Amino acid sequence: MMRRLLREPLVHFAALGAAIFVAYGLIARPAADNAEILITTDRIASLDAQFSAMHGGRPPTDAERLGLIDVYVRDEMLYREGLALGLDRDDPVVRNRVRQKADTLSEDALSAEPTDADLQAYLKAHQREFDIPGRLSFEQVYFGPVSHREPYGERTAAALTALSRGASPQIVGDRTMLPSTMTRVLPTEIRARFGDGFEQQLAQIADDRWHGPLVTTYGAHLVRVIWREPPTRATLANARDVVAREWTRATTARMKEDFYRKLAARYRVRIESASPVKELATAASLRR
Repeated sequence: MMRRLLREPLVHFAALGAAIFVAYGLIARPAADNAEILITTDRIASLDAQFSAMHGGRPPTDAERLGLIDVYVRDEMLYREGLALGLDRDDPVVRNRVRQKADTLSEDALSAEPTDADLQAYLKAHQREFDIPGRLSFEQVYFGPVSHREPYGERTAAALTALSRGASPQIVGDRTMLPSTMTRVLPTEIRARFGDGFEQQLAQIADDRWHGPLVTTYGAHLVRVIWREPPTRATLANARDVVAREWTRATTARMKEDFYRKLAARYRVRIESASPVKELATAASLRR
């Protein structure tokens, strides 16, 4: 009978489970300073806030609050036991979550409040980025290329002369899906329809006469600026929020990069096997 029992898989499984349980009790016993779970008033307030957010703003009753605390204590115990068993190691999900939280904490630690002098210096260094370009209205007459050697020839010259003498734009030029007029548009809108080169050439026109041809990837264009709004120069008075946001972004990025450089000085990276990865890593460390 005893031999038959020893051969039973269920007996083997039970014995193995008992051995694991005993081993766990020996190696994963929590340290004395890790045996206390403190429920602070801030933690209770956080649990209350989470409950209220899920229940339309209603605060929990005393019984519900005790239930929330009980769930939190159970989670905390399982979390600590998991750490004691090393379940957090080599887990990409846990690793990524810890990395994200550390990165967020570093951003909070590196955050700084700019002074007016900081913002003014940043605005001066990036003035063109904050200036608001003026809107404009224009009309254009389109000419498609006839050949690669002579794409426009005398057609645009004759049309420009006719337009300058008062001819209607509708009777000259070629048919196109491009708009014949654009009204009170920003430079970004013009670039989106005609391309960067067209907008840059259009910006050089200072009067309301017909000019051209302005060459784009579509063909050639004769243009006339009908109305132009002067650009608005950015100052701290009218662009403080935008300048402050960009200053914070740039300053945080710079400080974080300095933080990573200092952090890297505390570590030594060693790649055991010779490979292209090792060569690339070595080259990267030399560039730093």
